[in-house]
Amino acid sequence: MMKFSFSKKIFFGVLAGTALVFAAARGAEIPGAPAEPRPLVADGVFAGSVFVAEDCDMAELAAAQDLANWIRKISGAENVRVRTENFADAANPRGVFVGKTLAAARARVAAPAEGDESYVVAPRGEALFLVGRTPAATAHAAAKLLTRDFGAEFLFPGEDGAEWTPKKDVPFPREDFVCVPAWTRRAVALGGGAENAAWARRLGFGELPRFSHNLCRIFTPEIYAEHPRLAPFCNGRVEAERNGGYAPQPNLANPDAPRVALAAAKEYFAENPDAPMFSVGVNDCFSWDESEESARAYGDAPMRWFRNLPNRSDYFWRFADATARALAAADGGAFAGKKISAIAYLDCQDAPTFRVAENVFPVLCADRSLWIFPEFAAEDKALMRRWAASGVGGWGVYDYYYGDPFLFPRVFFRAEADSVAFAHAAGARLFYGEVFPQAPFDAPKVWLLSKLLENPRADADALLEKFFALAYGNAAAEMREFFALCEKIWREQGGQCRWIKGWRVENSVEIFPAAARAECRTLLEAARKALPEAPEDVRERRVAARLDAALLCWERAEAFAKSYDARKELETRTRALKTPEDCAAALESPAWNFEKIYSDAAWLRAHPDAGFAPCGMGVSDPRASAFVRVVDALRAMPRDEERLAAERKLAGVLRGLPDGRVSETLFRALVPALAGAPVFAENFEPRLSRDPEDGEEREKSAFVALDENGWRRGKTVAAPASFTLRSAPAENLFCGETSDACAGASALKISGACEMTELSRDVETRPGARAALSVRARGRLSVGATAGFMLRWRDAERKILRVEFARLSCGETPEWTRFVVAGTAPENAATLEILLSAGLFAPDDFVAFDDVELFEF
Repeated sequence: MMKFSFSKKIFFGVLAGTALVFAAARGAEIPGAPAEPRPLVADGVFAGSVFVAEDCDMAELAAAQDLANWIRKISGAENVRVRTENFADAANPRGVFVGKTLAAARARVAAPAEGDESYVVAPRGEALFLVGRTPAATAHAAAKLLTRDFGAEFLFPGEDGAEWTPKKDVPFPREDFVCVPAWTRRAVALGGGAENAAWARRLGFGELPRFSHNLCRIFTPEIYAEHPRLAPFCNGRVEAERNGGYAPQPNLANPDAPRVALAAAKEYFAENPDAPMFSVGVNDCFSWDESEESARAYGDAPMRWFRNLPNRSDYFWRFADATARALAAADGGAFAGKKISAIAYLDCQDAPTFRVAENVFPVLCADRSLWIFPEFAAEDKALMRRWAASGVGGWGVYDYYYGDPFLFPRVFFRAEADSVAFAHAAGARLFYGEVFPQAPFDAPKVWLLSKLLENPRADADALLEKFFALAYGNAAAEMREFFALCEKIWREQGGQCRWIKGWRVENSVEIFPAAARAECRTLLEAARKALPEAPEDVRERRVAARLDAALLCWERAEAFAKSYDARKELETRTRALKTPEDCAAALESPAWNFEKIYSDAAWLRAHPDAGFAPCGMGVSDPRASAFVRVVDALRAMPRDEERLAAERKLAGVLRGLPDGRVSETLFRALVPALAGAPVFAENFEPRLSRDPEDGEEREKSAFVALDENGWRRGKTVAAPASFTLRSAPAENLFCGETSDACAGASALKISGACEMTELSRDVETRPGARAALSVRARGRLSVGATAGFMLRWRDAERKILRVEFARLSCGETPEWTRFVVAGTAPENAATLEILLSAGLFAPDDFVAFDDVELFEF
């Protein structure tokens, strides 16, 4: 609830579900203080100093220094200093006191008791106290003073990211200002660096309790040695030695699992007595325990699916619930008020079918930018309602507001406002968002988010109008139109609507087709032309710098998209080469030297001070596949002048390949190598296998095929005999005899719900050894979906040294097509991993693999 009250107890502007913000009656007055304090700043002179306590938290010190810096910048007051208070300062306070100082205690100024990150800005005599319940909340109070009284708005990171008007005179606040934000805990991941940290602090983002991935810290190899039945059984073996955030989930069905988690929770609270919760969040891994104990816990009914993944919510949340109930009863109620938290993530996103303990605190993970799809918004709202009614005493949401690795703007203002308002109304009070922003494109949604988390019912359109007017001045109309167009493109993209669509998948640039890219660029250029080429006004220089940064980000995204378009065109063109002229045309493609269109390393070298992060999009290389297809096609053609001309052109292309991992030497050795005997082959044919139960040899498929009834007892699919399943299974996974096979009688097909399925095979290698992976594939992929083939070299410690990969192009690959990935083992290479992968499928997407062969040469 938002309340505004003054010392006369007048209330107005009461709105359900918004932040509690009010000006309150004064507390104890400072003895001897004048009735009318001097202004905070008078004619460019600051009244006093900025004080912190001798034992202040580093966040409070940073807030005080930031406050002093901005007061100097806005008012020109050079006398602003940050000092540690002493007893004399506390006895006769004058200036601004940041945090829980002695002077604040003497004046009986404290943050409100309600809310985790509430704060007060309280004038007392000639002292102004900024006090939060936490150091982060105190920093929010300092930022609020700058925004409310000094007129600063922190629109972007960095000092030039703010807008303000110089003010030589700033009156002293007359009344207390108290803020209890609607979302009591809120934070975003903006990436590293002091500027991003300061921007988050100025926008009111704070610190969060522990709620994310944590099973790896609870269930360690040492715990598995003590409790061997807790170790995950995956892919036919016990994984007791694997640890870290990507380790398989332990056996949570064993009764010792909640006992181990309880012991870890008690130890954590002993070391962190003020912490409100302890996390039992799942590891960031698709592999779940396949032991008989877990199989019984999964149940005999066919496995349910939820959001492209098996639904193991009852399995996981029974463990979390048991841990929470044990904590509530432990040590005579010593942990009353403490919660067991976990992310509702991967296979445990759904609310359980049973009522959980009140001290369970789930944090619901979803990509709510995809509320642009009405069916997903409805599903997510229903999920929030189910969790709110599940018995929990509190819950939060975890969102994905990227940012990096997306290169084009990912704009969803309406979905942002709607999801924040709905989640708060449904009962959520903790918000966390991953952003890692490209500031020129992502700052508007981050700034808007900060305002909505303070007041979820605020007018998002009015806030955005304010942002664009402040951020872009005379170019505000053009930039508002640019972002509106970007939001329209995102909203109308179509295709699949699950999870972080297009995250690290390069075909996501197709959301912005060439015509849309041209329209967006026109608007950006028009915005820049609204300002002088070399502005003299300080504010206009800030605005021009922001527009120049946006144009530079756009230039990078366009260059990457042109590289992607060229590589896709080469891959698709070389699927059907019927004449020497077809081959010659394919050899004209700029994709043979796509690094000249866009190279991330070259871009970063050319713009070292622009703040760009390395591009997180995987770049598939079609050249090995295209080269082999051209050679195969030419060999099948009559040896006439047209063929000879195409072969000469091919030789020229080889000579023009860049030096490095892809080279003429590698490609010239590739063709004879592919004609030799493979060191590994898999055609997914049925084979004889000895049944472990009766010892009889019988013919069976390479691995168990899955259909809608294939998930009985929660049994995870067994991989082909030659592969290991590394990630989540697919809903429909067929392996065996089919009329749709490429050359033989069998193939592997993946379709239906599929978050990420990976089949892996390791072979030994040595530094300098060259390898080529040949795979036949066909499929249909929507934008954001992925299917491909990878060679990954690792050292003896399993560290990844080099990766080469190719993907099916977005769209149709109707005929069986040969794909080739080639590369050379780097120094210290010990293992070469073959990887077949598919994921983020829309309902109609599929991929089929056949004739997998690895050659070393």
